[in-house]
Amino acid sequence: IGGNNKIRVIDSTCNTVFVILKKGFDKKYLEREIRIRQEYANLPVPPIKQTGKTGWYSERMICSGCSPDRMNRDSGDQILIETSRKIHQLLIATAQEEKLGLYINKMVASIKDKLKKIAQISDDQKRNILQATETLVMVLEKNADFETDKICTAITHGDFQASNILYDGEKAWILDWEFSRRRQVGNDIFVLILMPRNPKRFECRFLNLLYNEPEGTNKQMLTCWPFLDWKDHDARKISLILFLLEETDFLLEENENLFFHGETLGLSPFMSELQQIIQNLTEGYTCKQN
Repeated sequence: IGGNNKIRVIDSTCNTVFVILKKGFDKKYLEREIRIRQEYANLPVPPIKQTGKTGWYSERMICSGCSPDRMNRDSGDQILIETSRKIHQLLIATAQEEKLGLYINKMVASIKDKLKKIAQISDDQKRNILQATETLVMVLEKNADFETDKICTAITHGDFQASNILYDGEKAWILDWEFSRRRQVGNDIFVLILMPRNPKRFECRFLNLLYNEPEGTNKQMLTCWPFLDWKDHDARKISLILFLLEETDFLLEENENLFFHGETLGLSPFMSELQQIIQNLTEGYTCKQN
């Protein structure tokens, strides 16, 4: 079974899955997966059986299951709430406070460093990404004090979407931790609700979440998310704009492979949506989703 940066080979007779890093990808992706299992045993992650020295490991196989987005609405929402609580435990265990300005500087430096290394992205696209990054920082400067304001960060999943959750009838498992690392504490819930990996109409989803009150399960999850001051509109705006920087960095990380001859499919559509978001943020216009 193919994946973003690894393939899974299933041995059903031994209830084992062998996870193998694809050629050209950094070993950090497997190392992150292994570290999560070793350091945070309470997470609902398939246990590792064996770790290889040449870019592979094996884990216990989940025989069958269904993701929340393929279940009926009520059942799927309940699974999302339950797995979100497991993410809460990780956030609480790893939370730390950082100066907002320092965190933004790290994000900008990371984006610039990746753009220097990635050859397959065109110069025009690189200029667009840099300009968008600089504009987002300017918007943040108008809404926050970089010297005194602080942000809560924690170890996040990085790709916490319904397709990476598998319910086997008894337990919900959270899969694919290769993008896990320290980010602002709201990153995972924003990935789940805003669905940026499916960028079509991301602009409207983002602006509706920024300006309008969420409903139903989304509201329930947002209002109880650890360390996320969702009821404060200014804090909400800062967190969401930070997420745009984090998502840009995420997409660039996906492109960090010397064997790639072109940019990944999601980058240009996301940048198109991001340009519209920036225009709306700077001109004060909000989008209403149909």
